[in-house]
Amino acid sequence: MQVKFWGTRGSIAASGKSTLKYGGNTSCVEVRSQSGTLVVIDCGTGAYPLGQQLISEFNGKISGHMLISHTHWDHIQGFPFFTPYFIPGNEWHIYGPSGFGPSLNEALSDQMQYTYFPISMEYMAATLNFHDLVEGSFKIGDITVRARYLNHPALTLGYRLEADGVSLVYSCDHEPHSHACALGHGNITGNDLAHAEFMAEADLVIHDSQYVADEYEKKIGWGHSTYEYAYKISQYAEVKKLLFTHHDPTRSDKQIDTIVKSVQKRMGGKGKMKSFAASEGTTVSLKGNSLTHKIKSMSVKPVRDSEVDAFSRPLTALMTHAVLLNFGSPEEIKTVTDILKTDSIKMIIAKNTEDVMQAIASQPVSLLVADMDLGLFQLDNVVSEIRKRVDTGGSALPVIAISSEERGEEVRPEELQDWIIKPFSIEYLRTRIRAALLQQAGKWVRAPLLKGEEARLSEIQRFGLMTRKNEERYDRITRLVSSYFDLPISLITVVDLETQFFKSKIGTPIDQTSRDQSFCAHAIMKREIMVVPDTLQDDRFAENPMVLGEPQIRFYAGVPISMPSGHHIGTLCILDTKPRDLTNKQLDDLKEFAAMVEAELAREKPL
Repeated sequence: MQVKFWGTRGSIAASGKSTLKYGGNTSCVEVRSQSGTLVVIDCGTGAYPLGQQLISEFNGKISGHMLISHTHWDHIQGFPFFTPYFIPGNEWHIYGPSGFGPSLNEALSDQMQYTYFPISMEYMAATLNFHDLVEGSFKIGDITVRARYLNHPALTLGYRLEADGVSLVYSCDHEPHSHACALGHGNITGNDLAHAEFMAEADLVIHDSQYVADEYEKKIGWGHSTYEYAYKISQYAEVKKLLFTHHDPTRSDKQIDTIVKSVQKRMGGKGKMKSFAASEGTTVSLKGNSLTHKIKSMSVKPVRDSEVDAFSRPLTALMTHAVLLNFGSPEEIKTVTDILKTDSIKMIIAKNTEDVMQAIASQPVSLLVADMDLGLFQLDNVVSEIRKRVDTGGSALPVIAISSEERGEEVRPEELQDWIIKPFSIEYLRTRIRAALLQQAGKWVRAPLLKGEEARLSEIQRFGLMTRKNEERYDRITRLVSSYFDLPISLITVVDLETQFFKSKIGTPIDQTSRDQSFCAHAIMKREIMVVPDTLQDDRFAENPMVLGEPQIRFYAGVPISMPSGHHIGTLCILDTKPRDLTNKQLDDLKEFAAMVEAELAREKPL
């Protein structure tokens, strides 16, 4: 794998005699695998000379891939000047973080509006394919790309590229989660530990190092790392080679040399890691035979071999969920809620543990944002109560904790989505909330709530339908259905606010799933039968956990079943582990079986 630097500055380009060694262009890195797969990481002003070189080398006909970490100007200013985009016949795939606002295509087009630029994106004659990403992994030719959210006041992705038996990690722009770690000391825990795991044993890490420790106190919340942090966490992750990048535009070549030597001397120890400052024009060759590294006594885990697909899916379900806020003064809360309303996120103010419980019990909730300094409740108590009293579909409610102190060792990592240390900007909090929500969403389409949902849920509760009483009258139907269609799984489901409950089941040991994973939550939206011949070919379900994991659903057919009042309370459904379809007669027969279920439901008495 060949890696070449075309831009290493951060914030703004810096030309002049004092920046000749390390260069003045903003972020842009070229990567080529041994087979020739071309990937450009970030499109700062360094993309212009790269584009010129590619045009010369390939006589204008060059196609490839571009990974955008985020759409701040210093990472996209080269986009309108990247010449390969203007040549007919070229084809480029452009990837970047999905957000709650404009798509990647729209964000890149906006900087080429008439007010800012003389020509629009329509003049780019190449075929441009845009891909919105969330955390996860995907393939570019022979390169496996893994994306992970970084800590920045805008949604930002770091990338890990693996090919030819080597691994490369690109991490710009990223701020330490721990202030102590930013200064080069303190324990690496929580989200800093997760960052180290993302980098674990990489052959090369290109890491944001805009500041030094002495400057950091005045730069907190700006979204950038120190040289000390980049060195400390890379050494901890047993990285083989570290290149400092995103150099501050005020920094001269001489100052960068002095800083690097000082950090190496103070923090180098006896480690084997090599470290340098990235400079324009530098080419690094990475050679290796295997991506499988042997972990001996490391405190960090290597990045997982398999992750969820990174390509974004619609966020329809999250728009119906709420974020619980236990945060600051009334003025601060109003500021936060006003900003988050632009993302169409519903918010609920929770003053104590009971408020949290009542909110979760009454509606879907995606996230709790809690100010630990207010002392209104203990985080571990809240998490414990949620697990005891509220059915969350098998998972705890994600929590963003806010505190004026570093994260305490007594807080268990699984209880937290994020830990934010004061002071921070509202924009920073907004981004962390966005990232936390996107980490839960985007992999499959959750069904929205029905109109009149409150009345439907009230009927389910009034008749006690979310309990299994070992009633032979329902089990007899599922046995008949499974035998008639010769399918392994047959279910009678009841879909509550957060849960899909199996009132009768054949072929599965589980009694319920979360509503977010439920196929039946989609089926009850309409009156007709819903058939999914092959789940992997349906964007609504292709990455559903029940498709990728057990029971590995490949076929689904569900008929909505109703109470005499007309409310759809669930389905009679059949499932298979291989694709298939139903004839018209089979569809009619499944509806007849569903009518048998409804006849039994009509016999139910209110509690």
